[in-house]
Amino acid sequence: MAQIKQRLVGWAKNILIYGTFLLVVSNVISYLRAPEPPTQGYAISGTTLQGGKVTPESYLGQPLIVYVWATWCPTCRFQSPAIEALSKDYPVLSVAVNSGDDESVRKFLDENGYTFATLNDPDGRLQRMLRVSAFPTVFILDGEGKRVMSEVGYTSGVGLRLRVALGAER
Repeated sequence: MAQIKQRLVGWAKNILIYGTFLLVVSNVISYLRAPEPPTQGYAISGTTLQGGKVTPESYLGQPLIVYVWATWCPTCRFQSPAIEALSKDYPVLSVAVNSGDDESVRKFLDENGYTFATLNDPDGRLQRMLRVSAFPTVFILDGEGKRVMSEVGYTSGVGLRLRVALGAER
């Protein structure tokens, strides 16, 4: 019995060590892959698939989460539920890149129960303006529209909420 307990403690210790290492490495990789802010700023504009108008002034005075994703991206399928939950408490503007026509993206959003505001970017124009090269990419902008931080790849819902809360304090 003591031998089994010793093994379980050893496994738990290894899981904690390797989990911490993986967390640190993934955050370093995310930091290194994060795009530089666009020289012209975050001048995102257009009409969302839900019919709302977006201008650079639309979200001033409040933090904004900009979520750049694609329907064909496997990691985005894991990230999108956390973004949906976040959109209940914070403004979210998503950009669906190279994901088909408006109707295809609308269908994807409806099938998955996503209600966050979405701009369709079928030709990658916004993707290039935002300098995004990997999906998903999440930008957190402050109330003045300046980037506070960005993440590339999967980030947990708790991690996103913490980053938004930290960004809102700036």
